[in-house]
Amino acid sequence: MRRYLVSRHGVALDWVSAQGFVVDEVLSHFDDACLERVQAGDVVMGTLPIQIVAELTLKGVCYYHLLIPLTSELRGRTLTLEELNSLDVQLVAFTAKKIFQVKGALDERVDG
Repeated sequence: MRRYLVSRHGVALDWVSAQGFVVDEVLSHFDDACLERVQAGDVVMGTLPIQIVAELTLKGVCYYHLLIPLTSELRGRTLTLEELNSLDVQLVAFTAKKIFQVKGALDERVDG
């Protein structure tokens, strides 16, 4: 099992590590090559789009979403570890599943 943190912000690694989580590798982004590399039983932590979370779920990868409740004043800038610690930051396990795709009007459904 490998544990990945997907983040461009070093403070995210500092916060995750301070919570007692072990990270084997930090990735600045999560692309198709990363998706191919992860295996069932691996752990991915970060703030990934739901369609990638669905792909991870299909592969048997555990996804922990880094929930950071940012105020409008904090958006758009790099936070310090002290600022993260003052927020109710959480790592929460999520799964996702693509049900169907809609096309045009919401009542037009494309399965798959």
